[in-house]
Amino acid sequence: MSTDSGAAAAPARIVFPSLRGNGPAMDQAGYTEGHAAGYAAGVRAAAKEQRRWRDRMAAEQAASLAAGQQDLDRAVRALAVARTDFAHRNVQALQDAEEILARTALELAEAILGYELAEGTRTARAALARALTGNDAATMLAIRLHPADIDVLSREGQESPAGLPLMPDPSLGRGDAKVEYQHGWFDASLRGALDRARTALLGEAGQADVDPAGDPDGGSSRGAYRSQA
Repeated sequence: MSTDSGAAAAPARIVFPSLRGNGPAMDQAGYTEGHAAGYAAGVRAAAKEQRRWRDRMAAEQAASLAAGQQDLDRAVRALAVARTDFAHRNVQALQDAEEILARTALELAEAILGYELAEGTRTARAALARALTGNDAATMLAIRLHPADIDVLSREGQESPAGLPLMPDPSLGRGDAKVEYQHGWFDASLRGALDRARTALLGEAGQADVDPAGDPDGGSSRGAYRSQA
């Protein structure tokens, strides 16, 4: 049996079919695929850049709003301080005006009293009337007046009701009166009334008398009761 050794040594060649064709149609398909891939990549890059720009704009807007809010808060605080200062200045101005008005009224009252005291007859009668007004004559022991006022009343024939003695007291001023009781006395002096008015209007410590309960007379022109020590 004879064999062909050369033919037996050569392996058989396998040829696979080509899946990709050549020619214009295939070139157009490759161009289309490449264009689509490039377009998609461009769209993704543009979207990423848009998000980055939007985030940057949002951060800048938030920073601008925060700065504006801080400026607004500072302006509101400054306005509140200015309003408080303005209100304080107005209150102080009103208080100063009230004090000036009160002092002027007291000075006018003192001037009027000084003029009234120059008329002896009217002054003496007013002192006696002030001592008797609102007081029970049955509980009084005596009425103290300035010696000159007692002389004026004596010349006019004016006598104290209920037979109360009129006692001269040089420590009193013209137009002043003091009522004596068993356990105290009643200050009906003009100076005491002015001191009480000054204390009530200006808060200044005058020589206003205080009743045994510790309540001020409140500037009354009648006077104040004091118990004997």
